[in-house]
Amino acid sequence: MTTLTVPFGLPDCTIDAVHVDEELLTISAHSTRRTSPCPTCGTQSASVHSYYTRTLRDVPISNQPIRLLFTLRRLRCRNLSCPRRTFAEPIPAIAPVFARRTVRFTAALQQLGFSNGGEAGARLGTRLALPTSPDTLLRVVHRSLHPQALPPRVVGVDDWALTKGRDYAAILVDLERRRPIDLLPDRTAGTLAAWLRERPGIEVIARDRSTEFARGATEGAPQAQQVADRWHLLVNLREAIERWLNRVAGRLAGLPLDEQTALLLAQQEAIKPHTLRPQSQRSYQAQQAHRERRYARYEQARALYAEGVSILQIAKRVGLSWTTARNFAYAATFPERARQPRRSSHLDPYLSYLMQRWQAGCTNASQLWRELAAQGYGGTRKPVARWVQHQRTQPARTTPTKFTHADDTRPLAAQPARQRSRGMLPSPRELVWVLVREPTQLDELEHKLLSHLKQDAEAVVVHDLVQRYQTMIRKRQPDQLDPWLSDCTTSTVTELKTFAGGIERDKAAVSAAMSERWSTGPVEGHITRLKLLKRQAYGRASLGLLRQRLLAPA
Repeated sequence: MTTLTVPFGLPDCTIDAVHVDEELLTISAHSTRRTSPCPTCGTQSASVHSYYTRTLRDVPISNQPIRLLFTLRRLRCRNLSCPRRTFAEPIPAIAPVFARRTVRFTAALQQLGFSNGGEAGARLGTRLALPTSPDTLLRVVHRSLHPQALPPRVVGVDDWALTKGRDYAAILVDLERRRPIDLLPDRTAGTLAAWLRERPGIEVIARDRSTEFARGATEGAPQAQQVADRWHLLVNLREAIERWLNRVAGRLAGLPLDEQTALLLAQQEAIKPHTLRPQSQRSYQAQQAHRERRYARYEQARALYAEGVSILQIAKRVGLSWTTARNFAYAATFPERARQPRRSSHLDPYLSYLMQRWQAGCTNASQLWRELAAQGYGGTRKPVARWVQHQRTQPARTTPTKFTHADDTRPLAAQPARQRSRGMLPSPRELVWVLVREPTQLDELEHKLLSHLKQDAEAVVVHDLVQRYQTMIRKRQPDQLDPWLSDCTTSTVTELKTFAGGIERDKAAVSAAMSERWSTGPVEGHITRLKLLKRQAYGRASLGLLRQRLLAPA
C-alpha cells in the first residue's frame, strides 16, 4: 500500500489512503462534517447509528480509472415527530443520493452523450477510461437538465423530417441569440399555437409560407408580427414558373428555332459526357417499362383533374406525392424526366479545343492531355481520359477484347440517340432558370433561349413579372407589391394568378419580409445540425433524445 496526495479535492472529506495497482486507483476517504440535516424534516444531527462504505466511480487520472471508497455515518434523527428514524450522511458536493458516480463523472458522460450519442459515445468513453454502456449514456442524456433560457422575443419556425415522406416535426429557434428553443412533435397549427400561448412575450415570428404555420402563429400569438422568409418567396415563384413551363411545353417546342440557337444547343449537348458502355436490352426494357408506368399515372391524374377532383384526392388515388400530382394535373404534355445536370470541371475552359481536336481525329487521351498542359491546364491525365472515354461510341482499337462487352445483344447503332435533336429545348427544370436569372447573368446560349421564348406572348409577360418580383424582394421595395399583384391578376397566366392570390392572403408577412431583417436562415442551419444528430443515431433516435442533444449548450 502506498499513500499519495491526489491532485484534486474532495469537499468536506479527508483522504485516508490511496491504493495503486496496474488497472485501478482506489482512494479511501471519510466525511469531516460534524452534523448533517435530516432529508425529511431538516433537523441537524450528529448522533451516530452506524457506519457504512459507499463506492463511487470518478473521472480518470492519466487514463487510469478511479474508485472512491467513502466511509460514511448513518445518523439518528432526533426530531421525535419525524417519521424517519435514521438517514445516511450525504455528500452533495461529490455525488447525489443513491448515485454510483461522482458529479464530475456524470458531467463527462453527459458531454460524451451530447456530442456522440449512445453507441459512438460508449466506444469513445472506453478509450478515454470512462467505460460505460450506450444505454447508460442515453439515460444520462435524457435526465440532463438544460439551463433556463431567457424568454425569446423573435423566433423562427420551420419543419423537418423525422421520417422523410411520412413524419414531420417543427423546430423553433431564438433568432436574436441564434439558439434552438424547442422541438415540436408535429407541424400542425394547433401544436404551434399551444406553444406560443405559453410564451406571451414573443413579438416577431419568422416562417416560410406554410398555411399551417401562418394559422398557428395567428391563433397562438396574435400580437406578434409575422415575417415571411425571402428565400422561400423566391423559391415559390420559381416553382410556379416551372409549372407554367410544364403546361405550355408543347406550345413552346413548336416555336421556330433559329439556326444559331440550334447549333449552340447541339454543341452543348456534344460536350456533355455520356457512358461508354451501350445500354443493355434488359436495362433499356426496364427503363421503358418505368416510363410507361409513369405515363399511365400522368394520364390518370389528367383525367381526374378534368373531372374536377382536387389535387390532394388525385395524389391519394393515383399514389403520388402532392407536388407530383399537381405537376401532372397542370402539364398539358407529359413531363419527361429531367436529365442529371453536368457538374463543373477544370476541363471546362478547354472543352471547345478538345471537341475540335476530337472531330479532327485525335482520340488519344495522353496526346490531348499533353496539348492541354502546354496551354496551361494544371490537372492530371485522368479527367482528360475520362472525357475521351465518354466521347467514344465504340471501344478504342487498343481496348482488350474482354472489355468490349461482346455479350451485349444490342448493336451500337440500335442504342437510343444520346444527343438532343436540333429542335428540342431543355427541360422545364433547366429552362426556368433562363426566366428567373437576371439578364446580366445569362450566357450566350441562355440569351438565345430567352429570345426564343419571347416569341410567345405569355413568356414576355412572365419574364417581366418574374424580374420585377425578384427586384422587389432583393432590393426591399414593399411599395411595389400592390402594382405587381394587380398586374399578375390581370395577366392570362393561370400559375401567376394563383401565386399572386397566395401572396395577397399573406400580404402582411410578405411586406414585413421586405422591411424587416429577420429570416429563417438560422433555422435552416440548426435543421442541418439536427440532421447530423439524427444520422449519428442511425436514424433511430427518438424526438426526446434529439431534443436533448439539440438544446445542449455547446
